[in-house]
Amino acid sequence: MIQLIGWTILHSLWQITLIAVLYWMGKFSLRKANANAQYITGISALIAAFLVPIFTFYYLWSTQAINYIATTLTPITNDNLHPTVPFNVEEVVSLAPASFLDYLPIILPYLVAFWGVGVLYFSFRFIQNLNGVNQLKNVESELIGSAWRTRIDTFITEFGINKEVQVYLSAYVKEPLTFGHFKPVILLPISLITGFESKAIETIILHELAHIKRHDYLVNLGQSIIEIILFYHPLVWWLSNEIR
Repeated sequence: MIQLIGWTILHSLWQITLIAVLYWMGKFSLRKANANAQYITGISALIAAFLVPIFTFYYLWSTQAINYIATTLTPITNDNLHPTVPFNVEEVVSLAPASFLDYLPIILPYLVAFWGVGVLYFSFRFIQNLNGVNQLKNVESELIGSAWRTRIDTFITEFGINKEVQVYLSAYVKEPLTFGHFKPVILLPISLITGFESKAIETIILHELAHIKRHDYLVNLGQSIIEIILFYHPLVWWLSNEIR
């Protein structure tokens, strides 16, 4: 299993690079297209970068399974029971690794260990950040006033959002923030309400509601999970930043 994961990681280095190059080429052809087309292209590239290692692992695993079955079913002969053993120094030396590729099976366990530690680290950081965001509504915040609440409910109906959306005014955040999928929350800086005209505030609230309508919070979670699993590839981070 360690060898399979190791080879999957190694193959993903060139596979994800190829996907990123194809995305970069497609980006130029879509430079005059709308932002949504570019966004979908980026999402597709990131999903491909995530799926390709999975298919690679499955292919390697199935190939190994076939080889194991074939070896197991090999008839027992006298040669199987008494294999030829090297009897001189020259033959022993000839069995030593001759190139870097021959050393890879020795290196792979360390590569997999590095990957495992990295996944644990980024997972811990992700959970910590997620918990911190979910607690923001409890830090120096209050529900928005009833007058604005009525307007927001009207916008929610017009958007066709069938969820209860809580809107808080926060003295802690510096810019609008939306999080949560089943129970979405919008945090607005208090300075926004006091420093902007009514029409501008409506536009900002509509923008945050659009995030909820498009399920952007789930997309962000998916991006974060892919970043955790493929943290070792810099082009994954580049693709993710392009999407954001």
